[in-house]
Amino acid sequence: CQQHGLGQLEVANLHMIGWSRLHLMEFRQALEDALASEAMASEVRNNRSLMFGKKLAGLMYYYLGELELSEDYLGSAIELAKSMSSANFQAQDLRQLAMIHYRRGNPELARDCANEALEAVRQVGMTFIGPTVLATCAALSDNSEERQRLLAEAESILDSGCVGHNQLWFADIAIDDAITRRDWQSAERYAQRLEQFTASQPLEWSNFMIRRARALVQANQGDATEATIVELGVLKEQAQTSGLVASLPELELALGGRQ
Repeated sequence: CQQHGLGQLEVANLHMIGWSRLHLMEFRQALEDALASEAMASEVRNNRSLMFGKKLAGLMYYYLGELELSEDYLGSAIELAKSMSSANFQAQDLRQLAMIHYRRGNPELARDCANEALEAVRQVGMTFIGPTVLATCAALSDNSEERQRLLAEAESILDSGCVGHNQLWFADIAIDDAITRRDWQSAERYAQRLEQFTASQPLEWSNFMIRRARALVQANQGDATEATIVELGVLKEQAQTSGLVASLPELELALGGRQ
């Protein structure tokens, strides 16, 4: 597009480079793409592309550990989605905003955002972002039965067919939640599920999630061999290099004084 001067096509699709980088664990570069997309879309007043640029920037700031910036960008993306009456995109950002509120110590506000996202997708259909929203609601629930019901519904949709990004985002949320709850059996099962889905087309991000889950399972179940400790160190270095700050605490906890 740049070579041939196709500006309208470029501004409409530039953000997709950043979304692709997410799967390659190029989080800092994805943020650069998001900000470039935002700037270009703002200049030509393309609100749809502006929404995607802000949405991507908000997500990348979350993974990079910049929660305040993440909240600001997602808030702007939500307002743009509302102006376009796009319930799916509102829900996508609301569920991410819920995780920010949770990490900032406000679980009630987090649940409110997640429930609003779930209400929105139940009205328009569950196949675009439904399983991801359900997994978020489950992670934020303090009721075991409700959590299992939400996860089971999410997996049912994943199995019956939905947009593929749900497979990775569901795994990201469900694995982390299982690890937080010290539910090692579920962490391994979700990792195996993701491994099966990406078997024909492995991705850096999915491989990282799978390896991290299994290393943490081994480290916390008394199976921490020297190879496990080395793997934890490699994963920690990979997370630091890529900027995936959100994945570091559990790795650092498992390593403790072992390095």
